[in-house]
Amino acid sequence: TPSDWYSMGLMLFEALTGGLPFDGSAYEMIVKRNTEDPPRPSAHYPSVPKDLDDLCHRLIARDPDARPAYAELTGAFGTPAVASPAPRAKVADDVFVGRVPELALLRKAFQRVQTGGSATVLIGGTSGIGKSALVRHFLEELEEREREVLVLRGRCYWRESVPYKAFDGLIDDLTDYLSRLDSTDAARFLPRDWPALARLFPVLRELGERVASRRGGVEIPDAQEARRRGFSALRELLGRLGDQRLLVLSIDDLQWGDIDSGRLLRELTRPPDQPPIMLLATFRSDERTTSPIFDEMAWADADEEQAWEIDLGELSRGDAVELALAHLGDGPEASRERATELAEESGGIPFFMNELIHHGGSEAAGGMGPIDTVRLDEVIESRLDSLPEDARRLLECFAVAGQPLGLAVANQAAGLDPGDTATVDLLRVERWVRVRGGGGREVLEPYHDRIRETVAGLLASDTLSSLHDRLAHALDQAGEADAETLAEHYVRSGDDELAARHALRAADQATEALAFDRAARLYEMGFDLWEPTVQDARQSLRIRWAEALANAGRGEAAARAYLEVAKAADSRERLDLRRIASEHFLNAGSIDEGLEVLRGVLHEVGMRLPGSPQRAFAALLFRRAQLRLRGLGFKPKRESEVEAETLQRVDICWTAGIGLAMVDVVRSAHFQAKHLVLALRAGEPARVARALIAEVGISSSAGSRATKRTASLLARCRVLAEQVDRPYVRGWLATVEGIAANLGMDFRTALERARVGEKILREECTGVTWEHDTALLYELHSLVGLGRWRALAERASEVLEEATDRRDLYLSSYVLTRNRFLEHLLDDDVERARAAQEVGLGSWSRQGFHVQHYWDWYARSETDLYAGTPTAGWARIAAQWGAFRKSLLPLTQALALETRFLRARLGIACAVQDPDDPVAYLQQSQADSKWLRGSRTTWGLAASLHVDAGISAVRGDLVGGRGLAAEAASAWEAMGHEHYAAAARCRADTGSTEAPSSAETWLDRERVVNPERMLAMLAPGTWD
Repeated sequence: TPSDWYSMGLMLFEALTGGLPFDGSAYEMIVKRNTEDPPRPSAHYPSVPKDLDDLCHRLIARDPDARPAYAELTGAFGTPAVASPAPRAKVADDVFVGRVPELALLRKAFQRVQTGGSATVLIGGTSGIGKSALVRHFLEELEEREREVLVLRGRCYWRESVPYKAFDGLIDDLTDYLSRLDSTDAARFLPRDWPALARLFPVLRELGERVASRRGGVEIPDAQEARRRGFSALRELLGRLGDQRLLVLSIDDLQWGDIDSGRLLRELTRPPDQPPIMLLATFRSDERTTSPIFDEMAWADADEEQAWEIDLGELSRGDAVELALAHLGDGPEASRERATELAEESGGIPFFMNELIHHGGSEAAGGMGPIDTVRLDEVIESRLDSLPEDARRLLECFAVAGQPLGLAVANQAAGLDPGDTATVDLLRVERWVRVRGGGGREVLEPYHDRIRETVAGLLASDTLSSLHDRLAHALDQAGEADAETLAEHYVRSGDDELAARHALRAADQATEALAFDRAARLYEMGFDLWEPTVQDARQSLRIRWAEALANAGRGEAAARAYLEVAKAADSRERLDLRRIASEHFLNAGSIDEGLEVLRGVLHEVGMRLPGSPQRAFAALLFRRAQLRLRGLGFKPKRESEVEAETLQRVDICWTAGIGLAMVDVVRSAHFQAKHLVLALRAGEPARVARALIAEVGISSSAGSRATKRTASLLARCRVLAEQVDRPYVRGWLATVEGIAANLGMDFRTALERARVGEKILREECTGVTWEHDTALLYELHSLVGLGRWRALAERASEVLEEATDRRDLYLSSYVLTRNRFLEHLLDDDVERARAAQEVGLGSWSRQGFHVQHYWDWYARSETDLYAGTPTAGWARIAAQWGAFRKSLLPLTQALALETRFLRARLGIACAVQDPDDPVAYLQQSQADSKWLRGSRTTWGLAASLHVDAGISAVRGDLVGGRGLAAEAASAWEAMGHEHYAAAARCRADTGSTEAPSSAETWLDRERVVNPERMLAMLAPGTWD
């Protein structure tokens, strides 16, 4: 009777399955399908319904020890107990064969983690090739062998719609792990910037409230900085965790990850001092070139000793046969001939073989030889035809969803009873779907992504649209879906307005999570489908879209977005938006477009851009005269007391000044002077402070010629900064104090003040990209001047990573053109030093002679000096000297000093290489030495002594040369310029019986690979 069969099912469940993922409802479903009178007989047990018999054998395949229990129960029921029944072909999930070289590489990578290093392994291959099985087997092996291993697992889904989707599962596992620890133990792992991390991943907030009360962190107003802090916080957390556990991060289907995930992965894996973790990720090889996540991760830069990529291919013939035998078990069909046949039919692709075995072999596939992609789809389609209608509809819901679904939602979308479990149990038994999660949070998904693709691909367009609509409404009613998922389903169902509303809501949520690229894409999606009818709401959303693009580092796109928003704005707002657009264009290196927009903005307020550096210089002289006549006094006024148009003109001049600073220093100085005049007239203290502080930078560029004026301006600015008392003013003042010290060649003070300014601007301000970049630039340049080149290399890598993430061409071009070559010269790698210059200026305009061209010009010439090809550097200096002077850059005394010193050293090196005709070279070096001494600066005097020492040595006066070198060394040491001091000291001590300790200290600390070449660059001459 039906009740007998149901009781039998429950008995079998208890006797056979144990912890297997089946429940009584599966058996109830089978009973309902087999209550005919008489029931459909089984071939092996005539009294047992066929479906129940099949299920029993599948359970036995999972647990062979259950066979005696099966025989006993069926015997007790009055059916013959067969010792070795012939079950239908089964597929065991835990069967794994082969992949010996790949497993060896994975074990090698993990050994790095065991010794405190980091390792990254990407496993690529086609769908069904066995990528996930390889990773699963390796991780199971690890967890059985290593007690201290902690594996965090994640997966990207095709239609999953959460920020940082590659990390979603990993963070869930991480949260679960930390939640199981007591508060004291968990707190040891939490990073300093816990709030920033919790902003990226809100699931961590509750944990933070429980254990992170002592890690309040700093609230960061700037969105880009807040995200950087969040990224660093995760890196710190994983580093702390990796110090205590052997940590593995596993991500499946990485090709469906998002850009923001790629940037976070890059942060976790970038050198130096990566967290001691193993990152293991699988991806479809055919998606490698189209998925944006791989471009963001920048694997090409990874160390070959800590990053590997596996291209997983088909199983070998022998391994494929062994896999088939393992699947076939010990039934009568389990012959080597049958296994060989299956190996050939499947082409050595594990999933293809599984489908063939599960569906009954080559008969189902038509017996047409080796299986291909098309015929695999035919096998899956054939299996689909045998499914009941309800089960097929439910499977279609899982396939169209593109990510895991709760059963109630899937049932509702399929038109089934939300509480129905029988239909999904059939899909589970037949290996169409699998369960993920546990503890009451179970969700289901297609058993393999190839099944999802095939099932979804068979749906007619109207059926597909209807399914998306039903899924959207079911998810919406259940409150289980994020806004972006709902938007995706609604847009495919044809409901554009609902799709747009959810997309715009998702964009706001992505902005809050600092997932800027996702936010920008969602805003664009919403605008393409529908726009709010209220003008204010539309403008507000479009401004948020432009801000998201800017925060994502897409400067050109942000500029165009601001221009688009400006079209619908009123006149005053339009001007501000166009001003911001010009700033983004210039900062992104789109010089021509930036200048064009800037000209338009200036024209609207009755100003114009000087047409040439010479005209700009004349205008600058006029403004300087105007300032001297007017003085720097002003009458303080509240912002509300000043006309809006007046303040707008002040801000436009500021934008012009900072925007042109990276392109044309003279025109920049002109607008800075105009900015100061207008700010003083307006009298608003914060703007006056901003302008006066900038004036310090302009004044300090004159060096010794304006020492008193610069000191007076600084004193005035410090008083004003105390009165205004705003973070921006304090941070900008500290930065400019660093600039003034740097341009005065006081690199110790410059480094300290630039770091103070950078910290304030980063942590307490927003919308200060240029000011913050400037602080970083002068921090790096101070390290150059002090000779701390290894520290420079480390800091420059961090800055470059940040600039690349923001697509900040101004900052990245400085690092690449003025810093990176020094790191390569320390390593005696001239080719990489020269290659770095090609990359550094590759995206910059070749028109004119901007400060970026100066950086590149200087670095290439110094590299020639190091490489022993000084005549090439000499020729380059000569060829570009006219453009250098025409740009008026030599008006900045610091640039003139270092360039003269470089040319003088090149002349000495050329004279050494051409001893038959050294006169012209040495005459120019003497002239440069005279100019350096005449600068009336301490740095110029040291450089002059340094040059004179080399000239004397080349002319054969070694005693005089060594004496001058000793004087130069003392002067350099007093200023803290360790590289020049070490080189001069080494030359002074040549032939001495005492070791040149200071020189050796610098050479050793900086780990100089080729000291002879380095000394020849820093202090050339004939010293033997």
